[in-house]
Amino acid sequence: MTGIDTRRLHAEWQGAWHDLFDQDAQFVATVENVRPNPLPENIDCDFRLIFGLPQVSVATRASCFALFPSGAIMAERLEAYLGKKAAPISESEAKLRLDALLELACVIAPKAVSELEGLPVICRDRASLIERLNASDDLSWLFEDNHSSLSAEAEAMALAVERFLSEPLYATAGNFHQLREWVTSALRGGATEDFQRQVFELFAGGWQVALGEDAVLLAKI
Repeated sequence: MTGIDTRRLHAEWQGAWHDLFDQDAQFVATVENVRPNPLPENIDCDFRLIFGLPQVSVATRASCFALFPSGAIMAERLEAYLGKKAAPISESEAKLRLDALLELACVIAPKAVSELEGLPVICRDRASLIERLNASDDLSWLFEDNHSSLSAEAEAMALAVERFLSEPLYATAGNFHQLREWVTSALRGGATEDFQRQVFELFAGGWQVALGEDAVLLAKI
């Protein structure tokens, strides 16, 4: 038993976020940003929080993230994404970065060695790969069998935070998961955090990485 009640935590964070949003005068000045009453029981249906996160002020976002472990680091990463457009990464550099990323994956997770061995890399624009991308996995899947270095309670808290932030960060990044994974990796640290940083840097430079059944996909976004 961890003592973590995820449902209760989510309800507390949800209410606290709405309270902070309510104090953001510029945000609440528009009709579409009125607080729902009652609040949605399913946080995935709380569209004010999901789509409001990038609209509120920097100070409001900082207060929202202050509720979580590693909140200041996560907020800093989100602001870096929102505040500065990363320089595009060329195809040749993207391939070099992918090579380094796959090497790191094999170091972190022994499972990755067998899963990645012999797979070709397919590099095309995203539109031409969309069907294969839809049927692919995020590379983080390779780490599913890894034992967490966190205590049981810290692991449960990390999972609760990741779950709560999942949709707001996914929507903020235009329905891509790389920002969400990079921001929340601050909860875990270590080699997996370095891995998520590299995946995110590729994404910020215009590239999506995925693991298909018969190839590693490198898609130009």
